[in-house]
Amino acid sequence: MSAASRGRHVSLVVPGSIDTRTGGYGYDREIVAGLQRRGWTVEVHEIPGTFPFPSAGARTTAAAMLASIPAGARVIVDGLALGALPDEASREAARLRLVALVHHPLADETGLTPDARASLEASERRALQATRHVVVTSPLTARALDRFGVPPPSITVIEPGTDPAPQARGSNGGVVELLCVATVVPQLLIPMAADLADPASTGQRSVSDAVRSASEHSAAVIRQRMVSGPKDSPSTVTVAPSIRLVHSPR
Repeated sequence: MSAASRGRHVSLVVPGSIDTRTGGYGYDREIVAGLQRRGWTVEVHEIPGTFPFPSAGARTTAAAMLASIPAGARVIVDGLALGALPDEASREAARLRLVALVHHPLADETGLTPDARASLEASERRALQATRHVVVTSPLTARALDRFGVPPPSITVIEPGTDPAPQARGSNGGVVELLCVATVVPQLLIPMAADLADPASTGQRSVSDAVRSASEHSAAVIRQRMVSGPKDSPSTVTVAPSIRLVHSPR
């Protein structure tokens, strides 16, 4: 690849298929589409494996994939893969212009054992040190990277958005209903619901505590309904006073 062609060329490395139907992969697809609209050539590299806990074979595949990219190239690596590949990232740090795309720290994922959480924390810290820049999806994630030693000037926040559409008018019915089209876990529900909760309705508890407790219960209820209930109908549970969460299975 010539120096001229590298000027508007970037590689994007993702774990698994970029067509996976989650919010994180949807964000990655929008990054690709947005760069292409601006005249960039984007080469997507998909690493098979179970991330963030890849097998030895997946690590070998990832190492070979990174080694195949020309020296000096810009390479964006999705954090779900990067944080689990500190050795592979460190090996290529001087040769490639590595950029991390962090949706949230791996150790902040729900349901991890203490040992797994500590392992991911250490692994991601090493991997991030091998990058030249970090793109994050929210100011909250940017602040979380302080504990990994990433300096603020090395972080760019690119928040996800939506296609232009008329602003919804709402029903003015006195109850806020939130449509959740994401995995139902407290780390997604808490920031959303806390912005809407009424402090006066929570008594002596803080809003964050009230919403955390309610959202954890709501997540458990909805997960149970998704397993045992109808697969084609939404579930509705109370997240906080005057707030209901409607989770659509599709």
